[in-house]
Amino acid sequence: NLDLQTNEAKILSLKGKLNTASSNKEFDIIKGQIEADQMANSVLEDEILELMDKIDATETEVQDWVRKKEAAHAEAKKLEQDFASMRDSLDEEIKECNAAISDAEQIIPDSIKVQFARLVRSHGAGALAFVAGRFCSACNVMIEPQLRVELNSGRLVFCKSCGRLLYLEESSE
Repeated sequence: NLDLQTNEAKILSLKGKLNTASSNKEFDIIKGQIEADQMANSVLEDEILELMDKIDATETEVQDWVRKKEAAHAEAKKLEQDFASMRDSLDEEIKECNAAISDAEQIIPDSIKVQFARLVRSHGAGALAFVAGRFCSACNVMIEPQLRVELNSGRLVFCKSCGRLLYLEESSE
């Protein structure tokens, strides 16, 4: 805009000089300079319009991103509220599961509780393995017939290969 205003002032000055030209040659030179400056002004006006269009497009894009950001923040708040509302029920469920585990562990004899606790620490939920046919499901090693008899009689038996506590599948019982 500043270049455009400078060129317009220059054109006005040249128009004033046009009236004071003393020869045709000087008149033609001034006239040519005025036309060149007007052409330069036309180019500058086009560039200014293009830049204004780009600014408008960028402002629209910025507004879109602001809306997307606000939507993402709203969704995050909603998820946070959902999580907070579910947290209490999940904590209660965890307490119930821990109580059920404690009740289920009461059948383990005191003589093997230490071994079972070590097994749970090392394998977590994989501390138990079912007997699939005649094989341990954890290590795929065949169970000795005597261990199978002990399992059938209701005793707690550990796999001799992987050390996991064995149980029978309900379908095979």
